[in-house]
Amino acid sequence: MSSSLGLMLSMFILVPMLLFSGDLACLSSLHNQLDAVALSAGYQISMAGNITTDIEEFVFKQCGASITCVEQCTSPKFGEALTFEVKRDYRPFIISDDYMVVTVRRTAVIGYIV
Repeated sequence: MSSSLGLMLSMFILVPMLLFSGDLACLSSLHNQLDAVALSAGYQISMAGNITTDIEEFVFKQCGASITCVEQCTSPKFGEALTFEVKRDYRPFIISDDYMVVTVRRTAVIGYIV
């Protein structure tokens, strides 16, 4: 009888911990996916010279995210750095009641090809 009661009481701690660990795993996976897409987008931005509609479509098709320029977006010159962010909303299980915005910020040097 006491083991059944102990099992029932432990569920109040176990279920939220499982949901919390699920949130952390999903956030980590989403951040890694955004990081990989931002790396590819940075290469494309370096080749194109700015954020184009093709790059925006690529980012949206890959992970459903949006890409925005952070600083000085108007016609960067050869050799200048362009800082951009890749953002996506995430609806957590238990961490928050509202949507969370997962953001990856990267910098691409225009014209620099590795």
